[in-house]
Amino acid sequence: MITVYGGAGSAQALAKELGGYWWSKESRLIRRWSPRRADGRAGWVRVRDPRLTHVVNYGYEAPGMATKLNSRISSDKLRQLQLFRDAGLSVPDFSTTPPNEPGWLVRNRSHVRGRDIRHPQVSTPQVRTEWRPDFQLHDYQRCGHCLQVGGAVQRAQRIEVPGAVRYPQGDYYVKFLPKQREFRVHVFNETIMRMSEKLPQRTTDTVWNSANSHFSHAEITPREVRHGLCDVARRALAAVGLDFGAVDVMMYNNQLYVLEVNSAPSLTDNPTTLQRYANHIREWANGM
Repeated sequence: MITVYGGAGSAQALAKELGGYWWSKESRLIRRWSPRRADGRAGWVRVRDPRLTHVVNYGYEAPGMATKLNSRISSDKLRQLQLFRDAGLSVPDFSTTPPNEPGWLVRNRSHVRGRDIRHPQVSTPQVRTEWRPDFQLHDYQRCGHCLQVGGAVQRAQRIEVPGAVRYPQGDYYVKFLPKQREFRVHVFNETIMRMSEKLPQRTTDTVWNSANSHFSHAEITPREVRHGLCDVARRALAAVGLDFGAVDVMMYNNQLYVLEVNSAPSLTDNPTTLQRYANHIREWANGM
């Protein structure tokens, strides 16, 4: 019996589609979907002493020694960026120390849907007047911007001092790149299951995430996107050592940058994607 280990939502939906067990990460109880429970209604029924043979880690690592899919789950997004870079993939610049310039985003190692993104605080630039030597030949005695100090002519100049940049505390910092497009590629081992483009409702937002712009995913085909998107997604999945996942990739200046691999992508909003995951998981279980 195939068992999906994870939280409520997509892990539940996947277990129901597979006709298997749902192992709740929160309660650690194992349930199966029943079209008719004792009360006459459809719903989840607790399974006592189940035989766990094939476990699908959906975003979390299940305990025990059963054969597992996605056995190297990690929610450390900073570690993912390091692995992408080591694999020769392009990623936005990142640092573990606060930058001394604006234009960076503050992130947490574990984050969901970009809700952790924070921006630096930049104080207002200051303008001051400085007296500097003036080598122009003119009548400084009649010039309101000049004076004579120690026999030398000096001229007043307005100097703008940039505002100070203060970053809130974070686990790491990522250079902001104004993306042209963003894609999500669902990969199962070497197979591309689905490709979609992320479409925000407000393209004026500097950061596309669920906190500031509810977005949709429009399915696309490999022919619609060049630049080796499929190859980049496969390499990103292999770099983090997962069997399946949703790879987020952005385009900037016609170059692809890997952002992250989601080990528990949302499946409740697209039945086709859910079915494709279930089909590949069944093939994996039958081939063991």
